[in-house]
Amino acid sequence: MTAVTDTSVVLSLCILGQERIISSFFSKTIAPDEVRGEFERLASADSRFRGLQFPDFIEVQSAKILGDLPPGAVRLHVGETAALHLARTINPDFLLMDERAGRAVARQMGLKTLGVLGLLVEAKRRGLVPSLEPLIDRLRREAGFWISPQLEKSILFAASAKN
Repeated sequence: MTAVTDTSVVLSLCILGQERIISSFFSKTIAPDEVRGEFERLASADSRFRGLQFPDFIEVQSAKILGDLPPGAVRLHVGETAALHLARTINPDFLLMDERAGRAVARQMGLKTLGVLGLLVEAKRRGLVPSLEPLIDRLRREAGFWISPQLEKSILFAASAKN
């Protein structure tokens, strides 16, 4: 399976030291140049991400612009927009993106999305991580990741459910 990724999922997993989750799920993961640039800028300028390295297993490509994106894309950042354009070009199995507006645009484009929480749930189900609670707590504290109590409850329930 192939995935195109935005910056947020990679940053979040790198903070947790769990970036290899991506390579355990996808045989190929691709990021647009803009995503690597955004990652590197944040890793050098934002104390939350200082010292993080962009994973070497993620292939970097230029995103070709093949027409306009759906109207909701005007609110997105450069990395999200580039990831959507790249996904349109290569038609991956999944687009890795956390931002609600970006995921809505991706669905309008017929793309399947997966965010960091979905990856962590699947990693828990596969036995790649022992528990989600400490990872979610670290995302809040270290990355400033926001998750509602209701969503956290449903994530923890989903991770414990048998397939």
